[in-house]
Amino acid sequence: MKAKLHVGAVVLLPVILGILSGLVVSRTKITSIEFPRLEFLLNTIISCSATISGFILASVTILVGATSSEIMKKIRKKGALPELRWRYTEALILGLVVIFFFTFLGAIVDDTDCVGKIYLSLSTGLLVAYVCSVISTCYYLLSIIGLINDEGPTIDNAPSVPGGKFR
Repeated sequence: MKAKLHVGAVVLLPVILGILSGLVVSRTKITSIEFPRLEFLLNTIISCSATISGFILASVTILVGATSSEIMKKIRKKGALPELRWRYTEALILGLVVIFFFTFLGAIVDDTDCVGKIYLSLSTGLLVAYVCSVISTCYYLLSIIGLINDEGPTIDNAPSVPGGKFR
């Protein structure tokens, strides 16, 4: 039960931070903000999140392909597989939501490039949640890569004498 609570708290932390940042922006006295070159900004956000989501998806396929490797056996043995699933799933889902939301935002914003308070707070919350999720997922992935490097094959350095007759 304690492991499930830990996994839930760790996975929900980016979402909670996103909600809090969205609430902070919604409580300000800003009614709308005009972004010069809003289309460029939205395209950049969509492109970056698509690239990062593709990287995460590629790393998932690599880990799935290595199911019989020592590191995956160790992850399963220590019970870290549910956390691994949650982290990757959260990052991928938030990435898709970012892509769809900012595509929608680009479609509804008119030529004035003004973003209203509601969309501004939703954008802030979503971006904070996504960035926090990606950072924690990448840290987790780098930790796994670090474990792979720590566990090299053991080499017996003891001198030995070959059997058989030699000159």
